[in-house]
Amino acid sequence: PETLGIDRLCNIGGIAMKNQGMSRLIVDLGTCIKFDFLGANQVYEGGSISPGLNMRAKALNAFTAKLPLVPLSVSTKLTGKSTRESIESGVFHGWVAEISQMIQYYQTQFPDLVVYLTGGDAQYFDFDQKSNIFVLEHLTLEGILEIYRLNEDSL
Repeated sequence: PETLGIDRLCNIGGIAMKNQGMSRLIVDLGTCIKFDFLGANQVYEGGSISPGLNMRAKALNAFTAKLPLVPLSVSTKLTGKSTRESIESGVFHGWVAEISQMIQYYQTQFPDLVVYLTGGDAQYFDFDQKSNIFVLEHLTLEGILEIYRLNEDSL
């Protein structure tokens, strides 16, 4: 707990009372992609962190000699016909593939999984199959409120 970021802690607090008895996965899509897993037994098991959309595009520009910084495009084609289109495709479709595959890994191990999407870039992500997947735009704020409620008697 001492190394867990406050945003991740608040997100866990926000889902702790939702769908109790089921496995829950938070996918926070912002500067980074953060996955946080709360088991059916209400125990936080951990998660993962990787670069978000804009960070991916910036990394290509910052760590290569000639690739330009390309702004985010979510309407990009799968196959780019120019360097710019290729960067757009790789950044966006790679981001989508990572998220989709990680969710699938969790669903394989935890068939009762409920997924919660949050974060500023959640608006760019769309699922083919929507059962047990919910978008909670203000999950971090909900978590702050839930943590406050749990501790208000000791304040």
